Parts: sequence; structure tokens; C-alpha cells
Amino acid sequence: MRKITTALALILLLCGINAFSQISSFEFEGAKNYDNGNTIAYFFVNGFSDNHQAYFVQNELRKETSINRFFIYPYKNGTNRCMIECSQQLNESSIQTLINNSITKYNKVFSESPNLREFYLNLYEINNMPEYTDTGDRKSDVLTFKEKFEEWKEQNPEKYLLIRNIQIDTFIQK
Repeated sequence: MRKITTALALILLLCGINAFSQISSFEFEGAKNYDNGNTIAYFFVNGFSDNHQAYFVQNELRKETSINRFFIYPYKNGTNRCMIECSQQLNESSIQTLINNSITKYNKVFSESPNLREFYLNLYEINNMPEYTDTGDRKSDVLTFKEKFEEWKEQNPEKYLLIRNIQIDTFIQK
């Protein structure tokens, strides 16, 4: 019972931390306007709770019709650097709003997910990872899952790179 209470408290704490993470401000660096009506700019951004949230935000902004390209990549000292190609109608403030709206959406999806396994599989669009089967022999079941997981890693190296920093125990859930 104590483990469940501790785990629940940790999840609530993490959700609370995620709920408050927002991008406060940034400035374009090296922005260049083009004749086609687009701007390409680079900027630093802080405020993502983790790489998973940054990945989600990156994918959400790529869905915007006024954004042609958007990349978030790690930089020095835990900072993230971004590159954007977008309509000249967008500025730092409107992009900040899009990022913060995406962070809010991420936090909602995270908090409404039935478990972390499903959350990460959906986030990274993984639909073929083996499932953990509980036969009552925990040691044997974990070993069987790990064997299947190793095979999956070899067959899906690109997807594995996205989740390699997530503890394997996260995927031993239903």
C-alpha cells in the first residue's frame, strides 16, 4: 500500500511540475525574410520539462499550416535550440503562444493516459512493441519480455532511439 501511495504522490508531483512549465520568452537570432513570404530563424528556448515534451511540441508545431519546418534539438547546458521556417506573419510572440499551447496539450495527454507505457507508445507512434504477459511467474515473464524487447530493438532501431532513455520497466505494463 505504501508503494502505491508513494508512486501516486510522485506521479501527481510530476504532473504538477509539467503543468507549470511554459516558455516565458525568446528572441529570434539570425532571422532572415525571404521573397516567398517565409522567415527562417533560430532561437534558444528553455522551459520544456523533458525531451518527451519537446518532441511532442516539435510534432505539434509541424502540423501548423503557417510553419514549414520546425526542429528542436539539445544544445549546451540543458538548453534547447530551435530552427523554424514559417510565414512572416508569425513572430516570437505568436510562436511562443503555439509552443505554450502545445505544452498545455502535452500535459493534458500525459495526465489522461492510462499508464506510461501507452503514453510513450502513442507519443512515438510505436504500434509493434511486444506486450508483457503475466503468467504468474514474474521472473520468467520479465525474462520473456526482455528477450522479445531485444528482438524488437534490433528490428526497430529508429523507434528504439526515441525511447532508449526510458526505463524498460515502463514497458512492462498493461
